[in-house]
Amino acid sequence: RYCSGGAERMLSVLKTMKVEGLVSKKLSEPYSSGRSGSWVKYKFVNEDDFAIIGFRVAMDRPRAVASLAIASAERGRWRYAGFCGSGLSARVASDLYQRLAPSRAGKPAVAIPASAELTAVVWVKPHHVARVRFGERLPSSILRHARFITVRRD
Repeated sequence: RYCSGGAERMLSVLKTMKVEGLVSKKLSEPYSSGRSGSWVKYKFVNEDDFAIIGFRVAMDRPRAVASLAIASAERGRWRYAGFCGSGLSARVASDLYQRLAPSRAGKPAVAIPASAELTAVVWVKPHHVARVRFGERLPSSILRHARFITVRRD
């Protein structure tokens, strides 16, 4: 369907609909199927804060984090949001291990879905908060395309 003008409003409405993004065609180009320079993809990016509730140790560096188990605050409780491993540099992974290792806990601080793959997770008390960029949040609260940005310093 053809739509002109009002792009900012349209993007705002689409973002509230929780869609991943928008694909559009340059007005000056004819329609063609398949990939071409005529098509423009605009992907929405979300960011939020998540409690770090666990981590996996890096296989190649035993005193470094490979990925973080995270949870979001929903209605006064923590809710499991999956893992975030992308975005961790070697230096940050080592620093996170040093921060998180003393906070070890015997079990997760949140209810974990039965479908979650939780091998070799070191659970920690949720004392640290990570800023995470992600594509979308599924109805189950699991994040898609989660990427670590930083640890909040407050």
